[in-house]
Amino acid sequence: MLLLFAVATVITGFIALCLLFFQATRKTYPGFGYCTAGVGFLAVGYLFYALRGQIPLWSTVFLGNYAFSLGMVLHLDGIRRFLWLKPASGLWYALPMAVLAGLALFYF
Repeated sequence: MLLLFAVATVITGFIALCLLFFQATRKTYPGFGYCTAGVGFLAVGYLFYALRGQIPLWSTVFLGNYAFSLGMVLHLDGIRRFLWLKPASGLWYALPMAVLAGLALFYF
C-alpha cells in the first residue's frame, strides 16, 4: 500500500508542477490556478498517506484528509470560475473544517 501512495504522490506532484509551469508561461483560463492548487493539495494528501507509519498516525489522518477535501473544494471553485459562474461560497471552504471535526469525533 505504501508503494501505491508513493507513486500517486509522485504522479500528482508532477502534474501539479506541470500545471504550475503552464500557468506561469502561458495564458490560461479563469479558475486554472484554483485547479492547480487543488492538484497540489491532492499530492500533499497522498504524501501524508504514504508517510503513515513514519510520522504520528493522527497527523496523517487529519492532515491527509484535510488536504484531500480542500483539494476537491479548490477543484470545484476552479470549475465554477471556468464556467463563468459565481465563485464557490465560503460555506464550501468551511466543509474541510467540518471534515476535521467529524474525524476528531471518531478518532478521539
